Amino acid sequence: MKWRNLLVFLLCLFLLITCFGCGNGEPSQDAQQPTSSSTQEPTYPDSCPSCILIDGVLYRFTGSTIPLRDASDIPIEGETKSSVPYNQIPQKDDESNFLPVGTPYTKWTDEELGEVYIAKSSNKWFILVPEDGSIGNEQ
Repeated sequence: MKWRNLLVFLLCLFLLITCFGCGNGEPSQDAQQPTSSSTQEPTYPDSCPSCILIDGVLYRFTGSTIPLRDASDIPIEGETKSSVPYNQIPQKDDESNFLPVGTPYTKWTDEELGEVYIAKSSNKWFILVPEDGSIGNEQ
């Protein structure tokens, strides 16, 4: 009889642990972070567009990259100096919610978009356009 009661207790304990787990029911911060290989904007309800603040203008990542093999002749205009969580909009110049601190950026003339900013990460340059929708020389 004791063994059966112990077995029932252990089975109930196992079911409780399995059903409720060890967490608090909220997804972890790591589970919500978009991966660096993603080129699409995250679709989480509490996220912001991937962006950087440069000279008081908010620039967002378009989801497109350009491979530049020989970028040694491209003058670097600036670099990210601080970062905020991905679900916050940068408030200070050279602050980003998706680029690591120290990421270089510069102006670039794109055939389709005109004058935009690009930021270098992992041997690719991310295309950044003004958040307000104006592109190129319209600013």
